[in-house]
Amino acid sequence: QTYTPQRYIDAPLTDRGRQQAQSIAGRIAELKPELVVTSPMTRSIQTCLNSYRGPPQSVMVQAGCTELLCCAADIGSSRGRLSKSFPHLNFVNLDEHWWWTSKRMTCQCADCTQRMLVEVGGEPRECLQTRVKEFENWLLERPESRILVYSHSGFLAAFLNDGKYMDNCEIRVRYMLTMGQAESRRDNGKHENGGAMLNP
Repeated sequence: QTYTPQRYIDAPLTDRGRQQAQSIAGRIAELKPELVVTSPMTRSIQTCLNSYRGPPQSVMVQAGCTELLCCAADIGSSRGRLSKSFPHLNFVNLDEHWWWTSKRMTCQCADCTQRMLVEVGGEPRECLQTRVKEFENWLLERPESRILVYSHSGFLAAFLNDGKYMDNCEIRVRYMLTMGQAESRRDNGKHENGGAMLNP
């Protein structure tokens, strides 16, 4: 087949990808998440829905943990299109075009974003680092103590700050403490928040 960038914009999981996601359903159940967060990319949502067996009401779609935008495959689908593809999920917190775009762009649609990648390049690393920090703060402000995040290798390498890219459907656990919790832990060793990071 002829390569066209549009073919890779927000591409869905392959059959192999769905099988990989289904194969970790048991491990996901063992984690007993109180909240499930997924990137709005179709492959991330599909990984979530193929591996998490809990109620859809406990799944939150969050643009902050989407992939670093550097190629056509990192451009998402509009909120309207996602709502039609996944009607049982809530996309109310998403902008219509929620992925990163240059401030110089007057139109943020997927086709214009693709042209921007050719002309000016992708999302700057400093923008990714800002997103990582904002997402980390958002997690720390959540009332849940066990949060499962479906995200992407580029974002997670920055979020976990270890420079390592995760394999498909690899799961890592990260413990996070607010300043107050860290002080409490030093006092009595009892308070720890944990979360699992999963790469579709």
